[in-house]
Amino acid sequence: MRPLSELSPFGTARAAVSAGASSKGDDESALLAWLRPVRERLASSFNLEEEVAFLAWELGRLPDGLSREERASLILMALTALVALGQGSTRIPFRDPAVRLDTARQLLPAEDLILGLDAAKAVATADALIAERRVDAIVGGPEDFKPLIVDGPFLYLQKMRALEERFAEALRRRIKGDADGAGWPEAEVSAAVLDVEGRPAVRDGKALPLSHDQLAAVRVAASHRLAVISGGPGTGKTTIVVSILRVLRRLGLPPEAMLLAAPTGKAAQRMGQAIQSGLRAIAKPTPEDQDLETLPEPRTLHRLLGYSPSTGRFLHHENNRLAGRVIVVDEASMIDLVLMERLARSLRDDSRLVLLGDDHQLPSVEAGAVLRDLLVETNDGPSPLGPRAVRLTESHRMRPDDPDGRNILTVSQAIDRGEPPKFAARRTSDDVIVARSSFAEVEFHCGGVELLEAPEGSGVIDAWLDRWNREVVRSLPDFDHLVGRRYILGRDGFHEADRVRLDQLFDHFDRARVLCLTRVLPTGADRINDLLHDRARAARPAGAFRDDDLIPGEPVMMQVNDYGRMLFNGDQGLVLLVSEGGRPSPMVVFRRADGFATHRIGSLRSVLRRSYAMTVHKAQGSEFDRVALILPHADIPLNTREILYTALTRSRAAVTLVGSREILARGIARTARRFSGVAERVRGPGPAHIKHAVAKELV
Repeated sequence: MRPLSELSPFGTARAAVSAGASSKGDDESALLAWLRPVRERLASSFNLEEEVAFLAWELGRLPDGLSREERASLILMALTALVALGQGSTRIPFRDPAVRLDTARQLLPAEDLILGLDAAKAVATADALIAERRVDAIVGGPEDFKPLIVDGPFLYLQKMRALEERFAEALRRRIKGDADGAGWPEAEVSAAVLDVEGRPAVRDGKALPLSHDQLAAVRVAASHRLAVISGGPGTGKTTIVVSILRVLRRLGLPPEAMLLAAPTGKAAQRMGQAIQSGLRAIAKPTPEDQDLETLPEPRTLHRLLGYSPSTGRFLHHENNRLAGRVIVVDEASMIDLVLMERLARSLRDDSRLVLLGDDHQLPSVEAGAVLRDLLVETNDGPSPLGPRAVRLTESHRMRPDDPDGRNILTVSQAIDRGEPPKFAARRTSDDVIVARSSFAEVEFHCGGVELLEAPEGSGVIDAWLDRWNREVVRSLPDFDHLVGRRYILGRDGFHEADRVRLDQLFDHFDRARVLCLTRVLPTGADRINDLLHDRARAARPAGAFRDDDLIPGEPVMMQVNDYGRMLFNGDQGLVLLVSEGGRPSPMVVFRRADGFATHRIGSLRSVLRRSYAMTVHKAQGSEFDRVALILPHADIPLNTREILYTALTRSRAAVTLVGSREILARGIARTARRFSGVAERVRGPGPAHIKHAVAKELV
């Protein structure tokens, strides 16, 4: 039975009174009743909140003189645009109804008992309303300022179209700056690159020279005001960053003029650690190399741009540019159009922007697959960036002594190509996934890719989680002592012995993680976290901790940015008992490059989530030794080759897929469809060029 307390834009009381509204009731109540199952499908199929449905409903109310069926058709069209935005598109093909029909069919119930509206009729009705100019209150042309914009064959939300135009214009100015010639002479760049090439990093007594494509990427970054470098796992993107900075220092750029950033705090921290490690590995550093030890610490993009959560504004913009002469951004595939546009317009005209990432990975959570847009090749020509776009193709993980890493990489590359998976009882080649017939056969201490069949209702996931908890989560020697003891926090931080113990714990939890496609559903991160929490609580002595919701030793993750505490969305910590000058209390401990930060659990509880498991989106920018990916029981739109590729490439040594072969195969066959005009706008002379462009689907 539907609860009487259901929220409604008209108020809870009216929703309760009109609970039985049908097609014979008043228009608004009938439309809200019609919208109810649509909202449910919005959450289950597209992982979107019901507020999205109410926004579309509000848009549909604005035009006058529409019947209920016409208004519902308009709501469905607006909702299709919002769903596309939620899935990462900046626009949808408007003249070709296939995409809109597909979304409408997923949103509408099989049998509409309220209005009797089917998807085809709804799409045709909305098209007629626009053609007859009856919905001009919310739908306009390219020069209008209205919520929805029809631009040639595309339907845009007005904000997204404006962002595309501004971003493309900022990049075109940067490309034009190369032609104006204000960089270093080619001979100086070549000399600097040659010197860096002659002083490679050395690990385990072995020199690690730059490959041909790595050298090309370094040269492009030093020769252009915009460079985009894409490469899969193990292709040496971090090595590229260090080499680029070394070359630029030799060309006279001081370290303080080099700004480093990433989309998340975790990615920024990993970037900084990798750069420092790369600098220390230089066998014969020059004074210029030693200068780079004073590089500014990598920051999140929001911190770099001076975002203020209280005002919702950025300190840096086109009228207050960033001071940096070079800005290097890692994990660029995670950056959405909104943030990328802000960054592009905040750069000095003479600065250099270097974007690094893997354009085959899952794109940003928000709208815009910008890295992919800038690298995509279409019938109109190559990447819109021309020689400024470089792909790294040689994987340095493909070592003869690392068969597990080769297996993960080979299977990931096959998934990226959309090839059907190959299964066998044992690994006979690098492209084979080992099939396990029971959870007892899963090899937690071996590597490569394996799949455990887990039919819905079979209890396999619960039984497998028992083993994961025992053999992975609790595998650290003296685990119970380390998570149950009290840690002493003094004026200068934790004592040395406690710092060693904390490093042990953080290293342990950083080695393995369960990944899920969604937060919701029985196979989602929320339920897996609940199940692993129950197992952790059962292992703790009774009364050991007053808060049963979070217990000592549990990994947690920030869900928002907290600039006052310098904590950021995606930052991961551990719940532990900490004594600060007396009685121990529950605190969340976060590891930082220079030590550990502690915060009382009560002040953060509302913005923390347990993170034994996390969504694949949240795992971007992280690497683990072992990953387990739990597939949904039923196929969902989020199940794509991009999300599978991203999940597998989070692991260095071992991947366990938990789910059915059929669901895996369906995901590999499906691409994350994102529709965008960024490439066309960057390539073309301006908005007029793309007014009648042919639809391009990024695949």
